[in-house]
Amino acid sequence: MTCYRAKRWFYSTAVQLRAVGGQTTHVVEVCRVLAQRRPTTLFAPNPPATPIPGLPVCVVPLPPHPPREVLFQARLFRTIVALSKVYRPDVLYHRAASFNLGIVLAGRVLGVPCVMELNGLPAMEYALERAETGPLTWARTRFYRVVERIEHRLADGLVVVTPNLADIVRRNGARQVHVTRNGVDPAAFVPCDRLEARRSLGLPPDAEVVGYVGTFSAWQGLDTLIEGARLLLAQRPALVVLLVGDGPELPRLQRLAEPMGAHVRFLGRVPHEQVCRTLSACDVLAAPFPPIERNRRMGISALKLGEYLALGRPMLSSRLPGLEFIEEEQVGALFDPGNPPALAVQLAALLSLPPAQRDAIDRRARTLAETTFSWAQIVEDLVGFVENL
Repeated sequence: MTCYRAKRWFYSTAVQLRAVGGQTTHVVEVCRVLAQRRPTTLFAPNPPATPIPGLPVCVVPLPPHPPREVLFQARLFRTIVALSKVYRPDVLYHRAASFNLGIVLAGRVLGVPCVMELNGLPAMEYALERAETGPLTWARTRFYRVVERIEHRLADGLVVVTPNLADIVRRNGARQVHVTRNGVDPAAFVPCDRLEARRSLGLPPDAEVVGYVGTFSAWQGLDTLIEGARLLLAQRPALVVLLVGDGPELPRLQRLAEPMGAHVRFLGRVPHEQVCRTLSACDVLAAPFPPIERNRRMGISALKLGEYLALGRPMLSSRLPGLEFIEEEQVGALFDPGNPPALAVQLAALLSLPPAQRDAIDRRARTLAETTFSWAQIVEDLVGFVENL
């Protein structure tokens, strides 16, 4: 009789797992489910805030100063090669950062498949985060582009979060590509009573509430949401916009929302386990991504989308690649990105839905979260791709 041995995974990342944010949530959730299916060791700058049962963590310090990506990869290479003498891995899986050649080289030295997961393109992210231009910005952007092409060719497989990103890495020479998505743990995101959630936030029971959670950054389009809501105030004076999160755009957004007074509420960062209660106060959940190059070229697969679905609320988002499922699955509405009047029209339509239609949307959204968008399904598909390389 042949005895099957589950393949051992080494999962590595440069993400600071004590930080609050989508990257941390993604890594923790994937590792939580993966550790239930395969013997897995996590390599990261620090352990998760809450230990994951059955998941040993090997700490690889992330240097505080440049060239931190290069130094981290050198440390990661040495650590993995050393530990492989005791625990031989069958898979090296790495959540890609700006520089990933250390993990690729480790795979070559050990003769083990190396798979990288990409949630974006470092060169594009770096250029977008910097308004200034100059020789240093140009040189670093160019460096990232050259390195990412090399890495895409050398990796045994690439996991990407949108079809658009899959097309880009294939043009860069990637051999095997798997398209996945950001997901949700439906058991952790169960909607609370709407009126109770409103009482906890000091909102009137009859308010019309649209909510957002995430980073306040240039590629989220929150100015469009605020402007669109302002256009509706005359006909819908009970409208309230709840903005959960923080980020570099906060001061500008606060100035933009100042004329609307209490109709726009900035709640700051909320612990991930409390996001469910906060957003349960809402009638509509928004993801108003703008039509910038990043969103059009790479497409959208934000963590908030799965969480919105699990809460069973109609979704309002932009007509951009990756968001087509909102209309196809009939769980909300899309508007022309960057267009506040178009957003206002669709928001008014969602707020005016008859109870029966709203309940139907709630059920479809929740079902989608429990199936296609669940971390369990996402990791099952991921394991199938990686172990069949």
